[in-house]
Amino acid sequence: MGNFSVRRDDKVIGAATVKIDPTKKPKRIDVSFTEGKHKGQTLLGIYEIDSDAFRVCVARPGDERPAEFSAKAGSGRTLIG
Repeated sequence: MGNFSVRRDDKVIGAATVKIDPTKKPKRIDVSFTEGKHKGQTLLGIYEIDSDAFRVCVARPGDERPAEFSAKAGSGRTLIG
C-alpha cells in the first residue's frame, strides 16, 4: 500500500491511498481518494508490469473493476501505459 498527492502551486488538490493485489489475475489496484473533490471515492482497476513498462486500467468510481486492458469511448474507463 502507498500514498500519493497531487499539488498545484504548493497546494494539495488531491490525495489517495493505493492498494495492490499481485496475487489476482489480472493483478488488482484500488485507488481510494482521501483528499480533494473525489474524497471518499475509490477507483477499481487492474495493472501489469512487463519488463520496464507499467500499464493500468481503472473504472470510474462506482463501476465494476475492468477485466481487460481497454478503455473504449463511453466505457468510463481510463487506460494508462
